[in-house]
Amino acid sequence: MLHLLQVDTTVVATVRSYGAIMTNSVTMVVTLILCAVLMGILVMLHQRRAVRRYSRMTTSKMLSGGAVAQRLLRDHGIYNVRVKRVSGDKESCFNPRTMTVNLNDDVYDICSIMAIATAAHECGCAVQYVTGYRPAYMRLRLLPVMQYAACLVGPVILAGVVLMLFSEGIVLSWVGIILLLLAVLLAVLMLRVELNAVKRAVAWFEDCGELTADDLDNVNEALRWSARRHLIDATSALMQFIFSIALIRSRK
Repeated sequence: MLHLLQVDTTVVATVRSYGAIMTNSVTMVVTLILCAVLMGILVMLHQRRAVRRYSRMTTSKMLSGGAVAQRLLRDHGIYNVRVKRVSGDKESCFNPRTMTVNLNDDVYDICSIMAIATAAHECGCAVQYVTGYRPAYMRLRLLPVMQYAACLVGPVILAGVVLMLFSEGIVLSWVGIILLLLAVLLAVLMLRVELNAVKRAVAWFEDCGELTADDLDNVNEALRWSARRHLIDATSALMQFIFSIALIRSRK
């Protein structure tokens, strides 16, 4: 009898120890998420400051965003992509369906550092598509699916956690985890594509010989800031994934 009581006491102690470990794990993950959110806010504030700064700075040769886009495409031998001006409320982007580099009013005729950096970045995306850069094609095909998945992640995980409070089922929560993992993979893929586009734009500016050393440093810095937003998105998605796993395991 005493032996059975000792075994039961050991089991209870083990369960309590495991519960404490999982509680500490969730606390640690929450702390990491809060730190990541704080860092993301700081980076966003610095990014806005950088955008304002480089939007006021011009190059020594007064190159406009539209001129940079047209020359970059021509230097890469790309003639089936058209540079198009769009209204100011629309975001500058490369549209592979219409094969156009769309530049808004803040970029097309503007000669600021930020304008030419944005134009070169979008043309870098066009070069990726035309030259068959595989990650760019993967992002284009996965993006519509992942947009629907992103809408389902939150409700599925929440419903799974609620069910775990009243039953032993965790299947629904793990479905949400799988969707969240796909979101992480897409965020990492988008980061890779954006960094490659920045790399192509930087290489072109270095080869074109139109910028002074100071202008080139400023353009390179503006391009890097444009990619840091995607780094924040990838980090945020990863933190959500880790937190969701820790939460589910703590509820077992």
